[in-house]
Amino acid sequence: MKIISRYVSRSVAAATFVVLVAVVGLDFVFRLVGDLDNMKGSYTFGKVFVYTLMETPLQLYSLMPLAAMIGCLVGLGSLAGSSELIVIRATGVSTLRLTWLALKPALAFLLMTMAIGEYVAPAAEEYGNSVRATARAGQKQIDLRSVFWVRDGNNFIFVRVVRPDGEMHGVNIFEFDDDQSLTMIRRANKATYEDGQWLLKNVRITDLKNVDGLPVEIGSHQQKQMMWKSDLQPALLSIAAAKPTDLQMQQLWTYISYLDDQSLNSVVYQLAFWEKVFYPLVMVSLVLIGIAFVFGPLRQVTMGYRIFWGVLVGVLVKTLQNALGPVSIVFGFSPVMAMAVPAFVCMGIGFILLRRVR
Repeated sequence: MKIISRYVSRSVAAATFVVLVAVVGLDFVFRLVGDLDNMKGSYTFGKVFVYTLMETPLQLYSLMPLAAMIGCLVGLGSLAGSSELIVIRATGVSTLRLTWLALKPALAFLLMTMAIGEYVAPAAEEYGNSVRATARAGQKQIDLRSVFWVRDGNNFIFVRVVRPDGEMHGVNIFEFDDDQSLTMIRRANKATYEDGQWLLKNVRITDLKNVDGLPVEIGSHQQKQMMWKSDLQPALLSIAAAKPTDLQMQQLWTYISYLDDQSLNSVVYQLAFWEKVFYPLVMVSLVLIGIAFVFGPLRQVTMGYRIFWGVLVGVLVKTLQNALGPVSIVFGFSPVMAMAVPAFVCMGIGFILLRRVR
């Protein structure tokens, strides 16, 4: 029995690995070719290659559920095609046992992929973006990130550049009073975090007052440096400068709490957080559907047909998940529901199909 268990699990694991390499490899080539049009100046082929390579861990994380399902279809399908699956079942191995044997390698891949998505992918994505932005800007040793806005109490902060150590460049602080009137603008060339405060350097301060509903300048002056107290910390800035999909779960939860404290909309970050939470359920559900297909309606069809159905189901689930995110923002229902519905629908289909297997 142990020999049969190892044989089935190894067949599924080997097929899943081959499918994963093929899918991620094709995705890598397509992304590399697609970014070649952006080569210019310092952004050479080597930098394009590095940037594409650094994006690969995140793509692997995203493609793993589909690869696991197709790998299960291919692995068990090959056993079914050679009648080995019939022989194994004839020895007394139940469908439930075979399901567990096919799930074991999928769970191993799941743990590996979650570790990559949580710890490797964010760091690799950050480094890749740094290489790309630095090369395209024609500068060296500066990590340029997307220009972004962030709120801190009555202040709205516009930042052009954030470095990995939290140093900000091109800082504009717009200060409002309790009546939502603009009272002051501080523009600093650079800001560094020291002893729980921000040190602004080369600061131009513009004072304003509200006249007939419009801000009017009443004076301005220049300072070489000044201290600025704020709840913003370098870690929060790094999170705010990154895409939600590039963040770890802990970072997402921290920033969601910060946005909620500031009475700001955190739906986009909640969607990214709950997508990660339900990621294992989606992957296991797709594998269950793949197993049910092999034992049921796809028992006697060609390998290409099985792969076609695997890709189709995986794409449909991913499309449903991607569609419910924006829908939840528009109609205001819970992001948890938006991410949970595809996972539970997929799980339900898998269990229903397995129960129908004779």
